[in-house]
Amino acid sequence: DITKDGCYSQCTKIDSRLISKMPSTLSFEDAAALPLTFQTAWEGMVELMGVQKGKSIFVLNGAGGLGSIVIQVAKHLGLTVIASASRAETIEFCKQMGADHVVNHRNEDLGAELKQVGFDCVDYIYNAHENDRLGELFKLLVCDGRLVVTYGPTQEQMAKVDWTTVWLKRQTLCFQMMFARPMFNTEPAMVGGVMATMAKLVDQGSIKTTVTKKYGGMEHINDATKLQMSGKSIGKICLTMTH
Repeated sequence: DITKDGCYSQCTKIDSRLISKMPSTLSFEDAAALPLTFQTAWEGMVELMGVQKGKSIFVLNGAGGLGSIVIQVAKHLGLTVIASASRAETIEFCKQMGADHVVNHRNEDLGAELKQVGFDCVDYIYNAHENDRLGELFKLLVCDGRLVVTYGPTQEQMAKVDWTTVWLKRQTLCFQMMFARPMFNTEPAMVGGVMATMAKLVDQGSIKTTVTKKYGGMEHINDATKLQMSGKSIGKICLTMTH
């Protein structure tokens, strides 16, 4: 709930409707890395796009904290997953998360990358990055395809979209904001339900933590922040708050 303080606190209080018991099979550190990204992934695919088993999804920036969970949730939901990455270690990480195919997002022609793995277009796209390629992403969607973004596009980014073709192909742009329910008091208990689903899937082995780097203590907060801002981090970074 971004309307409350406490991001770097040892303790904080929260509406009980927004939480659930943590997975019994994970440490506190590994479990703490999951709620934000899992909720963002689940709401985007299940509530907004309404993904259907057997269809295809392209995940832009598959090795990031969000993309790596989107891959796992998409596989759990029965989708064929094409993820993007650009380095040997991030490509391997996407595969470990369950991606069926990995393409290089450094290529200026994402359509050509998709064709190399056998796809002219995909049914769904989860943009787990910024919106600088929004216009190109719509071109990768089938008729009736759906695309999720997690940042509000700028006017400049929106201007690069061929909205006439989007209309003709009945494509949908979905805006995912994980804090919307508590901010606007819209069925907030559904958030707790998503958290309970996450814990269940983790404990049954369908979802795993994406933590790749752990720091102990506030003295490492600058190191953790620099790694996050470097563009080189993989998965999630965990900073343990000590007393």
